[in-house]
Amino acid sequence: MGVNAERVENKTLSDATIIEAMQNGSSHLHNIDTINSYSLSLSYGLTDTLTLSMQLPYVSRLNIRAGEVDAGVYGVHPHGTAEGMGDTSAILQYKIYDDASKLP
Repeated sequence: MGVNAERVENKTLSDATIIEAMQNGSSHLHNIDTINSYSLSLSYGLTDTLTLSMQLPYVSRLNIRAGEVDAGVYGVHPHGTAEGMGDTSAILQYKIYDDASKLP
């Protein structure tokens, strides 16, 4: 069983930088100040050669801002915070090689 926490603080782009990039051809340009990710994980050995692992993440994205064009007018609009459960993963691992001759 395990717990993981990760925080990524991005460099904040100014509204002027986002608008300038959009005027120069960039599309779908956005900025997120901080991403927090927490996850619980569990691994269980089903047999000596087969392990099941699962991970349940929770992610929050703080201060999302997006560049948008409306009727030819460029602007940057706040979209707030998005948070919730991430994609749960389940993995089966199978040991295909075991050099038992090197064990004491």
